[in-house]
Amino acid sequence: MASTTSRLSITRPNAPLSDYGKHTWQYYAGPAFAVTAVMLLAALLVFTAVIAGSVSQLTDPARAAVHASRLGRVQAYQAWLAPTAFAAIALAMLGVIVTLWGIVRRLWIRVEAIKESLPALVKPRGDAL
Repeated sequence: MASTTSRLSITRPNAPLSDYGKHTWQYYAGPAFAVTAVMLLAALLVFTAVIAGSVSQLTDPARAAVHASRLGRVQAYQAWLAPTAFAAIALAMLGVIVTLWGIVRRLWIRVEAIKESLPALVKPRGDAL
């Protein structure tokens, strides 16, 4: 007998599941979000290290003209690095949230399966030996 629900819920499955061993979509989506975020943060780390090397060369007073041209580029890079890093961290948090959501949903599926099978396992009190 497949599990049925009377109302829509974030944690409960919307349709009956015939195969309780099948993975939900959160099983794959959560780690995918988290790995994408980690890759984006790694790329930002490398790019920031390159910019830091460029900024460290600006302290030489003999390179005043180079300083003026590079400073504008560094400020432009910083203008998009912070929001991109924030978006990557938010994506990592989304991966964690989706994974935890999948765990709660999977637990709910197990509870529904137990609720369906438990009455068949329990004998009525009138049939006692």
